[in-house]
Amino acid sequence: IMAFWSDKLDLAQEQFNKAIELNPNHAKAHYNHAIFLYLGRNNPTGAIESWNKVIELNPADAQELVTQARGFIAQVQSESNALRGDPNQVNLDEPNN
Repeated sequence: IMAFWSDKLDLAQEQFNKAIELNPNHAKAHYNHAIFLYLGRNNPTGAIESWNKVIELNPADAQELVTQARGFIAQVQSESNALRGDPNQVNLDEPNN
């Protein structure tokens, strides 16, 4: 995580990969990797895959991660729909006139 926030993105990717390789059932590693992929690598598809892994693992001691992962997935999908111009999937506030 420190490598990511220090803008050492290649090192951060290596460290996330190693952490997940060492413990593929570590939900928080997948969760943080998703944030890195979304913010650091502009890879929403990869981020959603990692957040889905958090949900799949469904750790009893980290239910907040599962809830946050679901929220991030919904947000990313909504942003993606907006960029594609899918008006049926975008919720915009009506202007107050």
